[in-house]
Amino acid sequence: MHDKRGEDGAARLAWEMFRRTGNISYYMLYKELLMEGKRRK
Repeated sequence: MHDKRGEDGAARLAWEMFRRTGNISYYMLYKELLMEGKRRK
């Protein structure tokens, strides 16, 4: 299920992990999951 920004649970979790750790890998994962979600629509 997507929220109003088009995020699913995995993208939201990746964003939270990026915010907590500052690890750029989580940000890259977040962006990839967002793009994947937009392709599915």
